[in-house]
Amino acid sequence: MPAPWLRLRAAAFDERVKRLVFLAAFMPDSRSSYVSYLPPGDLPPYVGLRDDGTMAVPEGPGRIHFYADCPEDIASWAEARLTPQSQSVLGPEVGQASWRTIPSTYVLATEDQALPPGFQRTFSAQATDVVEIASSHSPMLSKPSELADILVAICG
Repeated sequence: MPAPWLRLRAAAFDERVKRLVFLAAFMPDSRSSYVSYLPPGDLPPYVGLRDDGTMAVPEGPGRIHFYADCPEDIASWAEARLTPQSQSVLGPEVGQASWRTIPSTYVLATEDQALPPGFQRTFSAQATDVVEIASSHSPMLSKPSELADILVAICG
């Protein structure tokens, strides 16, 4: 699967893409990287950098930050499936922010402990529309029906 910034850039060149949806997510602008939005040298506690060039969620913080409002069995299931990913996703700058030319909806998770709501509001201010959901970072697991209703409404 391509890195997030590649998918965003690709969206700008595919006429089939009619709307972008950002779910409790970074929404970087052109010539910005993910780390450019963070205080220098201050990664969130759930980002564990490893010597092999990957990063992984240390044991424990995943449940608190990503699955706080999920039932225990679902939180355990999801946490067990977290895998390392390349640190290279943090640094590259976005060439062209697709949300500048394609309508976008930002779904803001008001109880998120991974990307706090105030942080999300920085990004959501750039979106065409904003919808809020009272959930942690993973409404697809904690409130799947409510999130589905939101996505159906976005699709019109």
